[in-house]
Amino acid sequence: MHALAHDDLRALDGLLAQAHEEADGSVGLPNALLTGLYDLVRCEMVTFCELDTASGTDVVVQDFDGVHHLAVDRPCPEDPFYRHFWSTRSTSYALRTGDTRTVTSISDFYDQREWLATPMYQDVFKAHGVRHHLSCSLSSRGARGRRLVLFRGPGADFDGRDRLLLSLLRPHLDELYRRQSALRGGSPAVLLTPRQAELLAMVATGRTNAQIAATLFLSPGTVRKHLENIFARLGVTSRAAAVGRVFSEQPPAEPGLATYAP
Repeated sequence: MHALAHDDLRALDGLLAQAHEEADGSVGLPNALLTGLYDLVRCEMVTFCELDTASGTDVVVQDFDGVHHLAVDRPCPEDPFYRHFWSTRSTSYALRTGDTRTVTSISDFYDQREWLATPMYQDVFKAHGVRHHLSCSLSSRGARGRRLVLFRGPGADFDGRDRLLLSLLRPHLDELYRRQSALRGGSPAVLLTPRQAELLAMVATGRTNAQIAATLFLSPGTVRKHLENIFARLGVTSRAAAVGRVFSEQPPAEPGLATYAP
């Protein structure tokens, strides 16, 4: 069994301490965790993602490749990633088996020749040059999965030291995720992404789906999907109930045009 050096354990402790200190209630995991892990384990990118595989929606995709990137509530059911998700053993393992404890790599399921021949590699990962990934799952429910993934291109695979570091980190990820969620607690509005909050404010002013779509440069179908996700997050089943839950104390201000990408 691979043993970790004292410096690795000390670095992991420091990474977790900084992540807890910088937890701020934003979606996903604290950015300090991704930054620290990127420095601790050689890789091209660290990603935390929360995916709804039933609807083909990127609930949260949080990347660090030297620069932080964040996407939230991005419906993409036609994306080939979702089309190939369940048939790709390395990506669907945790949701297929319910095993969220085991840290897995592509090499647990495919040799390199087999991986390069998969539809997932050909249609999704080839363009990004991804040859190896190391995946660590958080607690999941139904078709919604959360995981932290480290990516590498051609060259050496992740080794026993990398896997052990991620295995030791894994129990803390659920705690950090819950801490972020708890810090967002209180108002139901914090359950929504900025885009969802903007869209619901438009609903509250009486706009139809078509009017909202025209204002935000979206399709009516995308607006409808956003509303379905809003209902699910707020635990309601109608536009009126969603507006009532979020804006029960005061009417919303007239929303302005979006200043970020849909």
